[in-house]
Amino acid sequence: MLIVDFNPLKRTVVSSDGEEYPLAKLLPLKLNERKFTSKPFDPCSACKGICLKDDMDCYGEHVVYIAAYSRQILKVGVTKKERLPIRLLEQGADAGFIVNEFSDGLLARKYEQEISNKLAIRDMVRAEEIAEGAFYFPDFSEFADFVRKYQPERVYYFEYFLPRLDQKPLKIRLKKGRIIGGTLVGNKGRIVLLEHGVYGWFSGDELVGWDVEKSEANSDIQTSLEKW
Repeated sequence: MLIVDFNPLKRTVVSSDGEEYPLAKLLPLKLNERKFTSKPFDPCSACKGICLKDDMDCYGEHVVYIAAYSRQILKVGVTKKERLPIRLLEQGADAGFIVNEFSDGLLARKYEQEISNKLAIRDMVRAEEIAEGAFYFPDFSEFADFVRKYQPERVYYFEYFLPRLDQKPLKIRLKKGRIIGGTLVGNKGRIVLLEHGVYGWFSGDELVGWDVEKSEANSDIQTSLEKW
């Protein structure tokens, strides 16, 4: 089966034939060969306020939002207004709210960059940061300052029902021939947490492009802090 996408809301993988499969039922999963390394490039994801498409199509109401993550990480982003709660969940955010609303995505992107520069808030959070901080109780003190500043109509808070770990989970490195097994504990956005004697994680995006099959073995043996 060739994986072309990972759905963090359903915790499913999407195959090249368009079918969705629960990740938990595919484990243990053997990685045969990676046919490609990422999904097709989306110009909108790289937009900084100047449209990268031949024809702009991001019409309709968009919002600029601030999202909060564990360990005082804040992120500014853009999405369609009706998708905000879904977008925050897809990104594994602990909380978020709307800063401003715009008539199209291009105006929203321009304002996003202004907010990012003015408030020194990044527009991207790395998978490693979410994984390392995802399993600790989030600190909302700095986020609360921005809530008081902007006084949004609604603030979204999320609980991912993951165990509180006392140490960072290990990075599971996906490579040809590796068997990914163990118990699927849950996910925070695209960060997938497995337990196999120790806790390990990988990004669901890293499954994209792999030709996989269900394995009879449970998992590779944990041989070091860097290998799964």
